[in-house]
Amino acid sequence: KAAVVLSIMAIVAAVFNIVNASICKLFHNHRVIFLKGASYITFFSLLLICVLIWFEVRTLFIAFIFCVLAANASLSSLLVPVLYATNRKMISGTAVSLLNFSYFMMVGLLGTATGYILHLFEPTRVGNTLVYSNNSYLLLFLVFLFLSVYEIYRATKLSDKY
Repeated sequence: KAAVVLSIMAIVAAVFNIVNASICKLFHNHRVIFLKGASYITFFSLLLICVLIWFEVRTLFIAFIFCVLAANASLSSLLVPVLYATNRKMISGTAVSLLNFSYFMMVGLLGTATGYILHLFEPTRVGNTLVYSNNSYLLLFLVFLFLSVYEIYRATKLSDKY
């Protein structure tokens, strides 16, 4: 099941890359509008996941929310043109390099932090599989929710002219 969900999320992200580029062109390449919108979509998606976990609602709707987050993640490709537009030509390449480095660094840091956060509440072992409690997932998504608040703060600082 997990492989199917991940495949669907990858397809959704790929399709939305094309859709986002087309819509961005319709808005005269004002990319920042989409980045600001993406920050709010991330926040509300994570908030909804936290609420569903808090009330122990078990639904396939959570998979839909993950697909929304995957589609939202496809907007990160808009950051490269924004970096080129907002930085001097001499340092634009360095800015893009730092952006790419930060993607890989955050995957490493958040991947490791996710393991530590999930293990704060003792998992149960079912066969060879560790099953984490709702408290583990709630804490994890609360951390992500907190990071999305910072994302909104930084997105509101972007100029709308790009």
